[in-house]
Order: sequence, then C-alpha cells, then structure tokens
Amino acid sequence: MLLFFSSLAGWHSKVVPGLRKVDSSMHRAVHFQKELDISMTTGQVSLKRSLEQTALFVIIVLSTIQNLAAGSLSASWSPVSDSRVAGYKIKYGTQSGSYSQSVDVGNSTNYVVPNLTEGTTYFFRVAAYDSSHVEGTPSVEVSAVVLKASSIGVGSITSNSGVVAWQTNKLATSLVEFGTTTAYGSTASNSTFSLSSQASLLNLSPSTLYHFRVRSQDQGGGTFVSGDFTFSTSAATISSKCDLNADGSTDSTDLQIVVNAIMSGSYSSKYDMNSDGKVNAADLQRLTNVVLGKKSCPF
Repeated sequence: MLLFFSSLAGWHSKVVPGLRKVDSSMHRAVHFQKELDISMTTGQVSLKRSLEQTALFVIIVLSTIQNLAAGSLSASWSPVSDSRVAGYKIKYGTQSGSYSQSVDVGNSTNYVVPNLTEGTTYFFRVAAYDSSHVEGTPSVEVSAVVLKASSIGVGSITSNSGVVAWQTNKLATSLVEFGTTTAYGSTASNSTFSLSSQASLLNLSPSTLYHFRVRSQDQGGGTFVSGDFTFSTSAATISSKCDLNADGSTDSTDLQIVVNAIMSGSYSSKYDMNSDGKVNAADLQRLTNVVLGKKSCPF
C-alpha cells in the first residue's frame, strides 16, 4: 500500500509492506494511481489517465454555449471506476501551471467553460475528489485556443452583390447571415477550412442597406459569431435598353410602353428585352424586375 503523510516540507509517501488501511485524526488523503499520456491533434487535445487499470479520458475541444461571441471550451471525460470518487473539478487559467479559475462539476463528466477571451490560449487540469473533497492526483496539463475572427469587412460591392471576408486564428469554415434587418434571413457559406474566409452575397437590391454577421467553425467544433455589420449596395445602372422613354429612369411608364406593345401585337427590338424575336409577358417580367430592383439593366 502507498501511504501518504504531510509535513511542513510538503507531502511524502512511503510503501509499508502488509499495511492495508491507515486512519488518521489529522487528515485523510486519497491517492489515485496514474498513468498519463497526452496527444494533440488539430482542433482538440486528448488526455488519458488510468486508475487501477480503468482509463480516464479528458478531451478538450472548442465548443459554444449561450454567449457564443465570448467563446468557450468544452471538456468531457469517461468516469473513473473507483468507489471513492465523489466528483470532479476542472481548473484552468491563461498561464501554464497557474489556474486562477476552478469549477466543481460534481459527478458530471463534461462541462463547457463559458465566457473565455477569443484568441486566448487556456490551460486545463482535471482532478477527481472523494466524499471529503480530498483531491486525487490531477491530470497532466492540456491547452486549447479559443477561436477568434478579425478583419471583418465587405468589398466588391455592386448594385446586386458584395463579398464579405475575414480572418481566423485557426482553420475554420465560413458562413454569412445577411438581410435588410438584424433578423437577416439569408445565408451564404463556404465549407472549406481556411484561415482566410469569404462568402459572396448575391441577388441583392440596388441602393439598399444590408445587415450581416459572420460565423466560423473550426475543426474541433468551436464556433465564432460576430456582431452586426452593415453596408449599402450601389444604385442600379440606368441603361437606354430599359429606359424606353429616355427620361433617365426605369419606372412604371416604361412598363406601360411594353404593355401597349404587347396589346397591339406590334414588334420592336426596342421592347424585346430577352431578344427572342417576340414582345410578350417575359419581356414585361424582365423590365418589372428592373423596376423592383431585383435585376440590373442591361441584363
């Protein structure tokens, strides 16, 4: 048996042959035999620890909770098969070997640490404890970085499109939510993992204010969500092809000209918007889309 005892100099241990149990009125300690192993892969850090031939796995991966913009890290592990274990404690901080925060998660074998600083590396250890909250030997330290995005902007703006681009500190996918209000309603995405993300916003209306926000997800499942940004599309280009009465705009008057041509059955290439040799409802629809700002002219 491995016996632990304390002194002013710290904890010491000694193997006492044949000794099965030690009770002390001064203190009681639980020692968890350990066999530690650590490996790292992109997006996650894995930690293995065994107690009496039963493995404890601590997997730290990027995750999200309610306050997505603040960032978070998720830890999960398989339970230790030992009757003395009453719960687990996660300790973490921004400096290796220094854990300024700790969370008693009870018997739970997973926990999401919220409200972490984006782009910051955090260091973690997990320890099991007994019914008297005496902790066993903690796991080795592992670390993970909270996903962060920067340099968010929009370019290549036209009357009906724009390109949103940003950078991330880890390989991540890209998605943009956009619309004319903060309810958004439309999305544009790219599933490629990259440090430089971008998404093209298409079928926009001319001279319109748009709201957007970006989302990135790294290979470990961590998600970043930005705040709200805005941009305005440029005015639609007025073309003589759609300005049938040459008054400097495409409006209901131009639509009426096409309607009159359809009703009279007369043909003029001037009113043939899709160049199919006919003037019909298809041409009226094309011109209507220009008036409504759904299309630019020339087509």
